[in-house]
Amino acid sequence: MPVYSQGDADNGKKQYEEACLKCHKLQPGNNEKGPQLLRIYGAKSALLTDYQYTDALKNSNMTWTAENLDKYIAHPKQTIPGTRMRSDPIADAKVRQDIIAYISTLR
Repeated sequence: MPVYSQGDADNGKKQYEEACLKCHKLQPGNNEKGPQLLRIYGAKSALLTDYQYTDALKNSNMTWTAENLDKYIAHPKQTIPGTRMRSDPIADAKVRQDIIAYISTLR
């Protein structure tokens, strides 16, 4: 998928580091409370073999598009009931767009 251009990836990196990095690292095999998120943009959900996903996420059959990431980051438990994602939803649409733009650059 092409890089998501509707957000500011530089600001998204800062926002990611503040809101996401404590649980989601960016190195393969470095799963903490949440799975690492390197190369997830455009991928199917729950594909890592070295992370224990919830059945809800495994069965969601979701592809991590910009639209789906936006919904999930805004309202994880409403988007995929039964998810373990514990962070507070990110209500600000601009911040979500920036985070998605950053994630889309991680190849």
